[in-house]
Amino acid sequence: MKNRALIYALSILLIISIAFNYIQFHQSNILQQIAADYKAQNNYYLEKLSKIASEKSSTLQENQSSITKTNNLKSTNNTNLESISAVAVRPVLQSDGFFETTTYVGAVLKITVEIRDGSGLVLVNTEVPTGVDFQTSARTAVNIAQKIANIDLTKKDVIFSIASENNQELQAVDGGSAGGAMTVLLISDISGKPINNKILMTG
Repeated sequence: MKNRALIYALSILLIISIAFNYIQFHQSNILQQIAADYKAQNNYYLEKLSKIASEKSSTLQENQSSITKTNNLKSTNNTNLESISAVAVRPVLQSDGFFETTTYVGAVLKITVEIRDGSGLVLVNTEVPTGVDFQTSARTAVNIAQKIANIDLTKKDVIFSIASENNQELQAVDGGSAGGAMTVLLISDISGKPINNKILMTG
């Protein structure tokens, strides 16, 4: 009788021990899962914060770069202006006494640019009359230079000056031939990079 009671008591203790261990194991798994979830959540927020910090840093660098470029444009009243040579076409009238013929020869233009504080005007200062196409080329040159150099010139006036080299006679200047040269010249002035003065440009 006593042995049966002892066996019964031991069985109950064994069942209680197994149940307790199961509960402990289950709770341990739950805690591990919670810890893993917190770790994953923490990594997610750390990654998000790192991305935000990187974006802020990139934005700050862009702003600093923009400020630097703007500051570089503040001293715009240049005394030594950058210049570039462009090729234009001029008519030459020839006569043999009875007939007159017109031929066209190349003429070298010297183009300079000056940037001043203003309201976004694009001006062409020239010794000879200019046509509508030439004025359009000047405005196009400013628009393209702004995009390439990533500079805002809406509060600046850009003044292109056109003169013929070697005292060549030009009755008028028109067309889009100097547009590329004006664009290169303006980018050079904005960025501070020199132009190779051994090269002529047209188109």
